[in-house]
Amino acid sequence: MYDPRDLSKPITIKKLDNLNLNAWIHYDDSCKILYVVNKAQVFTQFFFFHENSADGTPVLQEIDSRYTGSETTQGMYFLPKRDVNFMENELNRAIRFNGKMAEYVTFKVPRKSGAF
Repeated sequence: MYDPRDLSKPITIKKLDNLNLNAWIHYDDSCKILYVVNKAQVFTQFFFFHENSADGTPVLQEIDSRYTGSETTQGMYFLPKRDVNFMENELNRAIRFNGKMAEYVTFKVPRKSGAF
């Protein structure tokens, strides 16, 4: 991950996987989440960006849950924030195209159920 104001050195480095894939990157600055959409795969990974860790360097922390579709992804478009339903704990909403059809995908904050 690079700062667009200074491309001479990376902010942080995170090895994603060993597969040779084309990936689309979407960064949500309001939630500090980085979405990695892999073309021709069924999953979408997302990471939380910590600007300052214990040693002072930025860190990408993988979020445990990932979106997994039934067919491979050919493209994904993230909708504007005005289309996100925050009352249902949505972080982001996207339209995923798999080559045959388009479907809505919602990324939600995992919440524990039950009484506190």
